[in-house]
Amino acid sequence: MMQGTEISTAVNQKIPMIFYVFNNGMLDMVDKGMRYNIGRSAGTRYTTAMNATLFAESLGAIGYRCTKMEEIVQATEIALKERQTAVIEILVEKEEVPPTLKRG
Repeated sequence: MMQGTEISTAVNQKIPMIFYVFNNGMLDMVDKGMRYNIGRSAGTRYTTAMNATLFAESLGAIGYRCTKMEEIVQATEIALKERQTAVIEILVEKEEVPPTLKRG
């Protein structure tokens, strides 16, 4: 969620796109990359949690907040039926290491 306003573009162009947002309350790849490369990070962890579902709704998209696989499947099925821009926010663990960090 470094930007997110592409959601507004999709809404305004009436593109039935689904955005999946993996939310762990920080700029994860930046945080993990800084820690890995320089041993510390700065400005990557939020003190106020981002709610991507509310953000999506504020831009005119449909939003779903999920914590379980069943919820993700159900939200995806509904979003596909609705044929509108949708954001499916998936709340994930902070310390999970993204696969991109493993490539270096």
